This record gives sequence, C-alpha cells and structure tokens, in this order.
Amino acid sequence: MVHYPKKIPSTISIDGMCANENTPYVLHECTERRIFYYKKIPFGFAHGIEILETHHVDKPSKKITIVKHLSANSWGKTEDGKQRTAKDPYTLAWVSTRVEYYPTMQRAVDALLGKTETPKGKRKPRPIEPMTEEELLAWAET
Repeated sequence: MVHYPKKIPSTISIDGMCANENTPYVLHECTERRIFYYKKIPFGFAHGIEILETHHVDKPSKKITIVKHLSANSWGKTEDGKQRTAKDPYTLAWVSTRVEYYPTMQRAVDALLGKTETPKGKRKPRPIEPMTEEELLAWAET
C-alpha cells in the first residue's frame, strides 16, 4: 500500500516562482490512481503536483507512474464564464512545466519527499531519480 503524505515540503521549484519556501504542497485530491497536491502563491498563482498511475496501451498489466509539475494562474474566465480563483484549483489555467516517470507510485512519492536510496555495491546514498529516457524506452518495448 502506498503512503500518501498530507503535505510535501516546498523544496521543489517548479518554474522559479516559489515565493514562500515555507508553504508546503497540501494534499487536495487522492484516488486510487491519482494524487494531486496544491499550493497557492501570491497574486493569483498556484503550483501543483499531479501523480498519476497509468498503464501501457497494449499491456494493461504494465503500469507506470507519471509525475506532472504544474503551474497555474487565475487570469481570465473559465469556459463556462466563471471567474478563475486560486481558492478553487479546478478553475485555474494549468500548464505542465515538467514531467517525470517512475516505475511505481510509492517511488514517485518518496522522490518528492526527498528520500534517498543506496545503490547495490555503493556506500553513499543518492536521491531517488526519475526514469531516464533509455529506461522508459526499454519499459515500453518489453
């Protein structure tokens, strides 16, 4: 079972706009396959982290986790004419600024929390890294 923390420290800079490093990302939505963390920043802006578990198109048993770092603003109106507000993340205009891939949801959450791992045969712990392009291609082909 994956442990979903209620807050993620704000050490992640999504687009250089982390005005208040002390404000953590707060768990906004949590389902079996999707977790959404949200953080309001001044002047109608917001940052978000979406963790989504998906599967290979041809092989449903092969799962992968996508982590999207999002940035949003409250300018303009929604499609149904309502004013956007940072109080309601669903009304904001979201843009993906970075996408990372992990083999499991737990590994993605651990990476966001800044946890480390010690590779086999090594002594120094290293931060958990997302999958490289080569690893992702190998995963898609197998």
